[in-house]
Amino acid sequence: MSSGRFEPGAKGLEGRQFATTLDDALRYADWDTSRVAILRVTVSKDAPKSLDFSRDIDVSVFRGGVYTVQPGTQSDIFHNALRAVNHVF
Repeated sequence: MSSGRFEPGAKGLEGRQFATTLDDALRYADWDTSRVAILRVTVSKDAPKSLDFSRDIDVSVFRGGVYTVQPGTQSDIFHNALRAVNHVF
C-alpha cells in the first residue's frame, strides 16, 4: 500500500483478494498470520461486476465468496471505483 494502491509486491500474489464479510477476513487473518491488518474498502455500486468473484477459493475461509482484483484493467477499474478505505483490524 505504499503506492496508495492495492497491488502485488515483487513476490506477492498476482491479484488482490477481498473478502465479502469481516468474519471471512478475520478467518483469513487467523489462517495466514503474516497478515497484520484488515482494511474495509467501499467501491461504487457497479465495480464488483467487473471483478472476478468466486465461491470456490479457500471455501473454509471465504464462506461468503471472495473478489479477486487482477493487475491491469481490473486494478484500474477497482481503483477508479474506490470510495473509501478504513482500517478495521
